[in-house]
Amino acid sequence: IKQPLKKSISRAEIDALISRDPGSYAIYKVWAVDKIETLFYSSDRPAACGYSNEEYATLAKEASGLILKDDRPLLTPILQRALATGEDVELNYRVVHKTMGFIWLHAIYRLIGYEDGIPGFFASLMNNTAETKAFAQILNNVKTIIYVVDCPTHKILYANKAAIDYSKKGNDYAGQSCYSFIRGEKKACTDCLFNNLSLGKERHNEVFRDNQKVWQLISCQWVDWCGHDAVIQSI
Repeated sequence: IKQPLKKSISRAEIDALISRDPGSYAIYKVWAVDKIETLFYSSDRPAACGYSNEEYATLAKEASGLILKDDRPLLTPILQRALATGEDVELNYRVVHKTMGFIWLHAIYRLIGYEDGIPGFFASLMNNTAETKAFAQILNNVKTIIYVVDCPTHKILYANKAAIDYSKKGNDYAGQSCYSFIRGEKKACTDCLFNNLSLGKERHNEVFRDNQKVWQLISCQWVDWCGHDAVIQSI
């Protein structure tokens, strides 16, 4: 694979990119997914993440800390592809939010050059669209418990209002396991439905919850959720 020329990052090119894309953006110098330096960012980024300008300026110095730990590995193959091909690459991931825990972000990364041999990327950043927000509002107004789980780690990626109310643990579910958040257990459920489940397939099971004295119909389907091998579960 032909590597792009290691040209220096040009301020003129940065200005040209910003003028063509005056929306939300950031420019990163990337050593590794756990070492990302922010060179510039648009003025809307602090408020988008719920921080003051001063708070965000401190956090942005080490930008990898703004990305949820479980999502950082998703960046590696994406940025490697950009380095190998010189093409723009896209990715959805979660970034920290001061009051909401996290928000989903859609990013388009473009390799713009190198500084001291370290690659620099211009990232066009988009928060949830109006359509995504409307869809979330619909899910939050149904009584069915719905949540999305990362299969390898069993960590919650999304939970609707019914799931949050059922758990009684608040809406900061990032990093919590499904069995802890939903069931209050310390280890994975013995009747876990997504073991050996394949992409696009569904499973259903009726389970009696002895501690609640109720029967529950649990359904799950394997999906690709923003780069995560995940299952959507409903109760």
